[in-house]
Amino acid sequence: MMQKLAASAAALFFSLSTIGPAGAGSALSLADGKEWSMTNQNGRSGRMMLKRDGTGTMRMGLFSLGMTWWANPPDELCIDNARTGTRCVQLVAVAGGFDGVSNGEVVMTLRR
Repeated sequence: MMQKLAASAAALFFSLSTIGPAGAGSALSLADGKEWSMTNQNGRSGRMMLKRDGTGTMRMGLFSLGMTWWANPPDELCIDNARTGTRCVQLVAVAGGFDGVSNGEVVMTLRR
């Protein structure tokens, strides 16, 4: 009984510690400093890179835009930049990356 309780407590601690202070686990897994291929709901493609410190960049065509980001549990990613303001999407894990969903519609895909 005591071993089961200890194992359950360890599993709970591990699952909470992987979420981290910023919030959602999926959003934090995006924040590794490497670029993701991104496509928005209009079919425009670009690259997005998120760092664990809450900053990042988005490149579409010839322009590059700095941004800040944060996560809201359980799997919401919010991005704020000077061009579009603040937008939040629910992250859904799919093969090869994530889909960003807003109001039941996929508005962004992130792939590697």
